[in-house]
Amino acid sequence: MDIQVTLSDKEAEHLQRLSSEWGIDIDETIRSIMRTHLPASRPLSFSPGRKLSYEEALEIVLKCGWNEEGAYIQLRLGQDPGAPAMLRLLSALRLLWHHYREKNAIPHPVCQVAAMILFFGNEAESNLRASSSELRSGVLEGLMDIRIGAYNLLSGANADPNVVCRPDLGEKPC
Repeated sequence: MDIQVTLSDKEAEHLQRLSSEWGIDIDETIRSIMRTHLPASRPLSFSPGRKLSYEEALEIVLKCGWNEEGAYIQLRLGQDPGAPAMLRLLSALRLLWHHYREKNAIPHPVCQVAAMILFFGNEAESNLRASSSELRSGVLEGLMDIRIGAYNLLSGANADPNVVCRPDLGEKPC
């Protein structure tokens, strides 16, 4: 789909600056910004049995921390988003790690979400424990796996993405 948008000079300069800072082209910068603001309830074409594309992984990660229905926001609020949503997020973090592991930079929005996962991990765990005495089996372990996935993404090529392996979430062994 081709959409034409008119920007003020100041807006265009801001987009150019973001594109330069993030080390990605202007079109990908615009897509990253738009994905951040798309509703998380929009159905994704991902299913746990299918490989993710880079674009799908980027969309999942950008949505997880900024939208109310995002998997990580739900975890922070003490709500279990369900095993499929947690597996989607973990798979997306791994795919992005593979994509960026040898690059000199990771786009700022991706780093921001990964850092948020790390920073608010204790809050999410505390809220999950406080919200229900009947947590789904594996939810806290899944939260830890997501935190490790975010750490690996930010750590680059030296990280080992196979440290985490969640067959109880429907994932095939590493």
